[in-house]
Amino acid sequence: MTRPTWPINDAREAASEVLSHIIEYIDRFEVCGGIRRCQVQVHDVDLVIMEKDRFMINSMLPTIGARSINPGENLLRFTYKDIPFEFNYARNEREFEVLKTVRTGDYVFSRSMAQVAMQKGFVFRFAGKAFGLYKILSVVRDKENWHKKEYIINWVRAPEYWREEDMIITLFGKYYPPEERNWFDDRGNILGLMNGE
Repeated sequence: MTRPTWPINDAREAASEVLSHIIEYIDRFEVCGGIRRCQVQVHDVDLVIMEKDRFMINSMLPTIGARSINPGENLLRFTYKDIPFEFNYARNEREFEVLKTVRTGDYVFSRSMAQVAMQKGFVFRFAGKAFGLYKILSVVRDKENWHKKEYIINWVRAPEYWREEDMIITLFGKYYPPEERNWFDDRGNILGLMNGE
């Protein structure tokens, strides 16, 4: 079953409407996903947000017609005009930059970042307490399953790289702007580096 899509202009307009009602409760935001990648059709509206007042954001959404509001610790899902929305909350600038990169996607681009990072001696982390590219200090193999590995990093220290442009250049040797990160087409074909390009 294919996921429904919306024209990018409809999704942009819906994002602008929602943001206009809650902007005073937001410190910083970035519209990500297919909108940031300039897709013609998008599956949802994906935002990374540093909030000033999450309680007021959650309180305002029902008053503008948002439905199915499902708040979590770092994620808020809801629909507006039948378009799915996701707010990904960042606690600081580092988390904001890394989440912006991951939530822009596409999935294959983000997965490529993680795979190339390991080839270059890094681990790409984007959850919990670790956000960014961290040097691998050591590798521990599972005694029962030799193929299973755990990469040891020092997440207490700042990562080597965490700004979007720095991470992408470090891994791929050049910066890919969002509109060049569509590495997975609608027919299921993998494009970009993962396909040997």
